[in-house]
Amino acid sequence: MKKIFIVLYLVVNLYSNSFSNLLSEINEEKYVSALNIINKGNILKYKNKLESLSFEKKTIQVKYTLFLIYFELKENKKALEILKELVDKKYSEAQNTLGNFYETGRLVKKNKEKGFQLYLLSANNNSMEGQYNLGRSYVNGIGTLQNYKNAFKWFEKSANAGYAEAYSELGVFYIKGNYVKNDDLKAVELFKKSINLGNNEAKCRIAVPLVLLKRFKEAKRYTLEGYNEGYRVFCKNIWQKLDLKNK
Repeated sequence: MKKIFIVLYLVVNLYSNSFSNLLSEINEEKYVSALNIINKGNILKYKNKLESLSFEKKTIQVKYTLFLIYFELKENKKALEILKELVDKKYSEAQNTLGNFYETGRLVKKNKEKGFQLYLLSANNNSMEGQYNLGRSYVNGIGTLQNYKNAFKWFEKSANAGYAEAYSELGVFYIKGNYVKNDDLKAVELFKKSINLGNNEAKCRIAVPLVLLKRFKEAKRYTLEGYNEGYRVFCKNIWQKLDLKNK
């Protein structure tokens, strides 16, 4: 019997520590880490625990986490309600997420122009992902007119804030010479920054300027790494397009 109580105590204590760790990640807006904790445990228990927090402790960050949980559990009405509430409170992460929903037609009727306006609000509220999505909208003409100057500006802001994919997009600008002068060395530098921040897709993209610089061995190495790290179709296309096999 004593052993049973010890086991129960350890389980309760472990859960309590996990919840404390979860709240710490949430309050620091580390939502990927927070979701990892939730998914390793019991998502319904964590949901109930967060829902039962007092009004003072139910911060914007806690509410956004609840949105993520509702969305994962496909409780779409609750998810959308809380997301719109946070947008009304000018929370940049919520503005960016709802912008993506309007762009893609997820949970709401597709409206790319509305998505663009939400990205703009998010970007101006210093969300580095919102800044990236705003740059992406400008470069592709999504919900607005194509504008390379504005795209470069917002990708640069996002990159300076530490968003890996934004560095990769800037690299593409220097390859193509859109808005800025073509500079393959600069492109390589930017792709490497993106890679160092964890964007493995950039390992496929970096092959283009490396081949132009005749750094074939490096181009092959990065492309094979990108292929082995999950970007098989993209890296294979790059490999074939650049004819790396014969380089």
